[in-house]
Amino acid sequence: MILKNEARKYIKTTCGDGWLSFVDKVYQKLPTGTIITQVYQKYGALRFDIEPENIDFETFLDTIEQISEKTCEICGEIGDEKIVNGFVETLCDNKTCMEKCLYLDTL
Repeated sequence: MILKNEARKYIKTTCGDGWLSFVDKVYQKLPTGTIITQVYQKYGALRFDIEPENIDFETFLDTIEQISEKTCEICGEIGDEKIVNGFVETLCDNKTCMEKCLYLDTL
């Protein structure tokens, strides 16, 4: 089980601040009896794995994933898919965000 603070810390460390509001929304809407088992970035999208299966909540998570694909993971502004060091990232066109993404990839 991944607690909210752990999820926020992991996403902030690996992606930046841009998706933290999505993490907060997911935990606010987390149904009773459902746990988050993983939080991660994959192919430029924010993803959550849950147990047990919950179709309604998974639909909500799909929406969060789709929105994250258009939101800079560093700053939260409008972004799009970019390849950085061979990985798909979602970033805006701000040079500072690209530099921060390159830095986070070295950690």
